[in-house]
Order: sequence, then structure tokens, then C-alpha cells
Amino acid sequence: MPPMETITMELIREGAPEGQILSSLTRYFALCGNQSPEAFCVPLEHLEFVRQREALRATRDDDRKTLFDELRRDSIDRLARDMTRLVASLHSLRHEVTATPTHAGHNDAIHLRLVLQPLELAALPIELADAPNGLPGAGQPLCLQSQRPVIITRETHRLPPRRVRWPSEPKVLFAWAAPAASGLPAVPWQAHLMALTRALAPWLPSARGAERWLRLLPDATLEGVRELCAREQFTHVHLLLHGVEFDGSSRLERHLALAFDDGTGNVTPVDGPRLAAALAPGGSTSPRPTAVTIAACDAGQVGSILGGGASLAHHLHAEGVPLVVASQLPLSFRASVVLTEVLYDALLQGDDPRDALHALRRRLKVEGEHPWEWASVVAYAALPSNLSTQLRRVRFERASTAIDLRLDRLTGELQGAASPDEEACAQDRSVIDQQVLRLEPFTREGTAKERAKAHDYLGSVALRWIDVKVEEALSLRAARPAAAPHGSERASLTSLGVEAAAMRANVHYNALRALQPEAFWAVNVANELAWLQGQAYDAETHAIVRWHAAEARRSSDAKTRALGAITELSLLLMEALAPAGLARGEESLQRVYEGIVRAAGPSSYDAFRAQRVVRRFERWSTWRHAVYPSPVTANALEAMGVGPFDAPPAPAKSPLASAATRLLDWSGNVQVPARWPHGTRTRPR
Repeated sequence: MPPMETITMELIREGAPEGQILSSLTRYFALCGNQSPEAFCVPLEHLEFVRQREALRATRDDDRKTLFDELRRDSIDRLARDMTRLVASLHSLRHEVTATPTHAGHNDAIHLRLVLQPLELAALPIELADAPNGLPGAGQPLCLQSQRPVIITRETHRLPPRRVRWPSEPKVLFAWAAPAASGLPAVPWQAHLMALTRALAPWLPSARGAERWLRLLPDATLEGVRELCAREQFTHVHLLLHGVEFDGSSRLERHLALAFDDGTGNVTPVDGPRLAAALAPGGSTSPRPTAVTIAACDAGQVGSILGGGASLAHHLHAEGVPLVVASQLPLSFRASVVLTEVLYDALLQGDDPRDALHALRRRLKVEGEHPWEWASVVAYAALPSNLSTQLRRVRFERASTAIDLRLDRLTGELQGAASPDEEACAQDRSVIDQQVLRLEPFTREGTAKERAKAHDYLGSVALRWIDVKVEEALSLRAARPAAAPHGSERASLTSLGVEAAAMRANVHYNALRALQPEAFWAVNVANELAWLQGQAYDAETHAIVRWHAAEARRSSDAKTRALGAITELSLLLMEALAPAGLARGEESLQRVYEGIVRAAGPSSYDAFRAQRVVRRFERWSTWRHAVYPSPVTANALEAMGVGPFDAPPAPAKSPLASAATRLLDWSGNVQVPARWPHGTRTRPR
């Protein structure tokens, strides 16, 4: 998918950012894309804007609810008209939007980077504007219209240049407070926590395994936030608090803050600079969160224009937080929950934050309690120029991590997690299916190397899915009180999807071989899958792959050496099929396996991965022996030089399974782990 088209517009005037009220006489300048600079004026006066904004704060009661609702709607309509007039006066923006190319079959949303220098312009809810004449979707909300929606993000001139690396291993701090002695209503922290845990669910090893990804800070104090951020690095910070005002605020000059707890149940008003210092306690050298979301009224609203009191979101962004999402108008509890659900579901999966903002505004248009809440969302964003490339990496990492976790649970390889029940198994399968669908586009898009990587990974997923299906088939077979006739047994063993999974694995590994002919392990897997499905094992392919594996083991690259060793181990396991050559073959097999374990260490992931290969062949061989008992590989194995195949037909256990069992007994003696802690896997698999 092509990257989203971006237009940059800077709005400036002479003088300092603060100290200027809104006036239709003040001349501003717009610098938009490649267009010439143009002068413009705002179509309203400061007092008029304040009156419209303050009408949204009107307190309603049961007796005058209808009146207050009408006042709010009238105020929103007036603000929307004024913002539309402002956008319509920016002719350079219209020229840039209409000149931006479209991409057939793709989302044609446009990202408008609004770089604001004057604080009085930052106070305006520009997101309320309708698309003026001359723009697609004229007359409809600019941010919501379906033809070419404009996704507005804001920036500040003061943001220091930083290289942002979008996180593939997120860690979220969720802090909330509603000081008991303040009289403020309790905040809906339970609903926010449920939304966060649902968004994190694909990566949680168990109901109690959220500590790795999510930290909670109830009754949050500013000092508590500072201490946590000093000890741990958070990629995302989610704040659920009330918006309050400092003493001395007025309708014209509001001094806005967040209501933190002071540790005794009273309110401590915290402004933007203090909050920024708490989130980065080490100063300029301290890492900032990638994203901060503030579920509070007016956290994105500029209050004190004359006194230079920029919004909290503006301050955090100016202090180096790449993405800050807040509300520039009053926000209901319901809207704050929707904000949490939509944003974190997208951000934690590696979706584009601009698409998430667009989806959030559309949801709030339908589900918001107040008619302005969709436009209340304001986002300050300084996104890296290679965001699309980074997000491809993040999406791949997030999806593969979720798949690995669920497969670990289904195969019993996850350390510290109880055996899941049937409902949990069904959920694991559902997550795997969903995440595999998210990875499928990677096999069709990107460079040949990226497509090959996707096929390689999805092929390994299919192999592990075979492991799951083989285990299910063998468990059902063992549970039967008496042996069924061979024909019905074969039908029952194959009906569980082993062969379907093998076909999927073949598709991916064949595609990998086409993209990377040097991928010798893919050739080997194709040979093994043919054997698993009852076909003859190709001795010529076996010999070629073994040569490549030996070359890989002599490589200077540690990953290549490990890949060669694992491949050679699987080749020797196949040779263990022949009883006459079993003694000689098993000696080599033991030597290679011990070499892997001792080189990497018994507790290493390479040793665990080698053990997985041995266990796989033990189970595969048992399944295949039950489904295809005839010795179809006799000629191929004889061609390998491991002796004639003279065994009686259909023994109780195949030679391969017996050899694998002995290797597993040895690995148990040297304490190679049978299970692996989630999140500590080293690639390649």
C-alpha cells in the first residue's frame, strides 16, 4: 500500500507566540507545500470565540437541559462556520489538496501537518471545519467526509529534531486519579483498564501476565509518575484525570491543569511543564514516551493566550513527545472510553496513528455523548519521515509475537502458564487466524527480501500448526478404548487438518524458494512435507541440502551457523528411518545434537529450538506411521547409503520415533528446557 499523502502547512505571524488575542485585523501568513506564501485573517474576534467556547461548558440540570443543549448546538454550529470560513480563505491549501495524487483501490486520506506558531491559532478548533467549495466532499466535515478525508495533526515550531523509532515492544503506563476530598466524580478507570487489556490481549500469556506490557498507577500523584518513569521506560502513557483550573482563572484567561492526587486525597493541579518533567525525569537525556494520551477535559485547549499558557498537549509535544492525543473541548466519560479503545487497539498492533485518529473521530461522531466530541480530539504529532517503513516492521513483529505466544500455549511450550482449557484454546486459534490474516499482505507487498521473510515465517507457523494438529490426532487416537479399523482410523487422523496445514506450509516454502533460491532449508522442508504426506523421500534433494547445511555450519555468521546445524539435525533424523543404518545414523545424530546444545548452552534458545525439531519428528513419525504404514521410503533411504530396508511392515513404533525419543531422554538429562518463557525468543526461529 502506498504511504499516505502528506501536506505541510505553517501558520505564522510576526512577534512572540503568546501575547496576541484573536482579531480579524491581525494578518497571518500561510506557507503550504510548494505554494506561494499567502496572507489571511481569522474570521472572528477573541471575545466572540470565548463566548462560543464557554457555551460548551454550560452546566445542565434536569429543568433546563433542553435550553443548554440548544446553546451548545448553536455554539458548535457557529464555531464550525467560522472554522470553515478560515479554511476556505486558505487558497494554497485547496490547490495542494486538489493536486495531491490519488491511488486506485487504496485509502485516499490526506494527512495535513498543521505547524502552528501563534498560540491564539492553536486555540481554534480547526478540526470542526467543513470542506469548503473546491475541495472533495464540499459541505461535509473536512475530517470525516468519505471522498478525501483530511486527517489534521498539529505541531509546534519548538519541537527539537529527533529520530523517532516506533516501538515494536510497547509498554503502557496507565495512571488515573479522582481525589476523594475534591468532590470530583469518580473516573471510569475500570472501563479504561478493560479497553487496554483487550487491546493487549493477543500478547498476554495469561490473565496475570500483563505486568510486562502494562503498569497501573491508581490514585496517581505526580511524584508517583516521576518515580515510575525514572525506574522504567514506557512507550505509551495513558492518563485518566479531571481537567481543572488554577486559582485566578477567568473566562478570558483560563489556566488549565490536570487534577492529580497529592497523596492525601486532595487535588494537586499539574500543568504541562511539570507533567513533562515527570515523564522525562532525566531531562534532555531521558527517553520520552512515543505516545501520551490524556483522557481529560480541555487537556488540548489553550487557556491563557496572553500569559503564554499553551495547552498541556502542546507543552508535552514541545518537550519531545512525538505523539500527544488530548481533548480541546469538554469530554464525556463515554467518549474517553471510546478514545482508549480505538487508539490503543490500533497503536499496539502497529497501525498508522493517523488512520487511528480518523477512525476515532468517526466513532465519536456516532457514539459521542456530545455533538462536538469527534472534533474535540486534537493530536500533536511529529512523525518520522519513514513512518510507513517503520510501521511495516512493527506490524510484522507484533503479529508474529502474538502468533508465537498462542502457538506456544497450544503446543505446551509456554513456561509458567497453566494448560489452557477448551475455551482458551478456541481463543488462541482465533487470534492466530486473525494475526495470520494481518501478515498475508506482507507476502504480496514490499521488496523480494521482505516477501521472502513473510513466506518463511508463515511457513514456520504452518509447521507449528501441523504440530498442533498431529498432537490432537494422536491424543484422540490414544483416548479410544479399542483400535479402530485402519481405514476409519486413517480418516479420523487426517480429518483434523494435518494435510491441509502441510499444504499451506508447502505453498509458503515453495514461494520462498522462488524468491530466494539459496534458501536451502526451504528445499529441505518441502522434502519433509512430501514424506509426511506419504510420498517418497527424495534422496538427491537430501544430499544437496546436506551439502548446503555443512557450508552454513562453517559460516562466520552465528545465525547462519545455527540454521545449518538445525537443518543437518533434521536431515539426520530422516536417516534414522532405516533400521539397518540406524546405529551408524544415530551416532551422527547424537553428535550433531550434542554439538548444538553444548555450543549454545543447554538453557539457550538454540538448544530449545533443536529439541523442538527432535520432538516434532517424533510426533510426525508416529502420526505418519499410523496413516501411511507402508515403507514407501525404502528405495530413497537405500540410495542414501544407510542400508537396505528389511524391517517387518508396520512395527509398533517407527525407527525415527524411537531415535527421537532417545534424544529427548538425553536432552532431559542435560536440562534443555521443555518450555520457554514468553517474550525472550531470539530470532531466527
